[in-house]
Amino acid sequence: MKCLICEERAKGKKEVARFGPIYWDITKAKQIAKERQNIIELPPEQVREEALSPAPREGYSVIGGFETVIDEDHLSHIPDPTEPVIVACLPPYPGGDQGDLPIVIDGHHRMVLAAREGRGVSAYFLSLDESRRCILPKLKLVAAIDRPR
Repeated sequence: MKCLICEERAKGKKEVARFGPIYWDITKAKQIAKERQNIIELPPEQVREEALSPAPREGYSVIGGFETVIDEDHLSHIPDPTEPVIVACLPPYPGGDQGDLPIVIDGHHRMVLAAREGRGVSAYFLSLDESRRCILPKLKLVAAIDRPR
């Protein structure tokens, strides 16, 4: 039996992830990342620190400063645990002075698995411009979720 994550992906809808008020088009991010091939290696110590940070709620992990749900069922059958994670640049909030903050938008489960196994991970890094191209405007969000890939 598939886990909920795999069942959702099997439906053929566009992959979307939400972090705070921003919805990321993961399908587009994967396309950009693979075309650009800007890969760096994150050492095991950094992966462990990022992926195994204690979270205030059970069943969650804090990765890159953001709390995310980790589905233990999904960890047992990740198709390619060595696939690079995707790191985007969080654009500055209106009126804010912080920009270009790196955030993992795809690969949280791979990071947790690597941390538990003591491995590093490869990561695609998107530029701020590339990251902005992956943000879904609110008006297109429902259409993106309901549209087949």
